[in-house]
Amino acid sequence: MSVRLGADTAWDLLARSRLKAYALGAAAVVVTSGLHERTSDASGADRALLGLTLPFIVPAACYAVFDCAYDGSKSSLRVEPLARYGADRWRVTLGIDTVAVAACAVLAAGLALLAVLAASAVPAHALGDLYASAWGGALVGAAYGGLLALGSTWGRAGRLWLLFGDWFFGSGTGAAALPWVRGHARSLLGGEPVLRTSPALATVSLVVLGSLFVLASARRGPR
Repeated sequence: MSVRLGADTAWDLLARSRLKAYALGAAAVVVTSGLHERTSDASGADRALLGLTLPFIVPAACYAVFDCAYDGSKSSLRVEPLARYGADRWRVTLGIDTVAVAACAVLAAGLALLAVLAASAVPAHALGDLYASAWGGALVGAAYGGLLALGSTWGRAGRLWLLFGDWFFGSGTGAAALPWVRGHARSLLGGEPVLRTSPALATVSLVVLGSLFVLASARRGPR
């Protein structure tokens, strides 16, 4: 019951927020970038995905989702009014985070699709990459959602610091990049891998990291 209460709260907060406007703005940037990289082969789509969309636009869009869900407050403060009426704090937090992570996954999948379609001059060629870009984008978005859920336990500053850490450490290919989303996202979609790992291992890493982040957020948030 508490998980559903958190999920309903998240849907209501996101529906009343400016998330749609943020999503449209992100989509416009992705399409513009894709058209700039437009080629008749896969190189344009790869540059659009790995150059701007996944490293920068997707994290920013996911940040907007959690900013709409939690505003600038800590996640514990968001669930406190519900907890006063007997709702379990960590389950409410889990419900909110689950909906926000799902929104991040859908938004990232859409942005990845737009990047591929805008950057591929031949639609038939783009269709061959749509499935991979959609599920890859969704997985990356969900992982960033988990990271930002954890950051929300410290409020807006926590989200920003974790995104900075992801950008700084995740940009490398060594062991320091292992706990961060950015390096595995790059590896998943054909970029330089972390410690020469395969895309399959990058997939597993993103699933594990995202799940651990969400669970850690739910457990830490109610304190």
